[in-house]
Amino acid sequence: MSLDVPTFHVASIPGNYSSFADEGKTKLEVLVHHHAPNSKKEFMEGFSGSIAKVKQVLEKATDHWASLNWELIKDGNGIFTIPRGMMCRLLMMNHWYDHRGSW
Repeated sequence: MSLDVPTFHVASIPGNYSSFADEGKTKLEVLVHHHAPNSKKEFMEGFSGSIAKVKQVLEKATDHWASLNWELIKDGNGIFTIPRGMMCRLLMMNHWYDHRGSW
């Protein structure tokens, strides 16, 4: 695997995963899809857009928002459900930390 896919994945984690949490549910195939950018410009815009999106989502996040559920869906069925705040911590932040220095 070339570095374009994993680096774009790491750059897009904050925006994508905060959006998933905000929407309240995500299909498994969307969660595991990793886009390959076509250019340096697309990569840089993706990173900037990701940071802008996570700021937008988290600025409106309240304790109530964090307590609402997020669900992972496969073939129309729920795989698991956790509070949005936990989803952000486990699937967004821990995932992001895990990738630091992976490549």
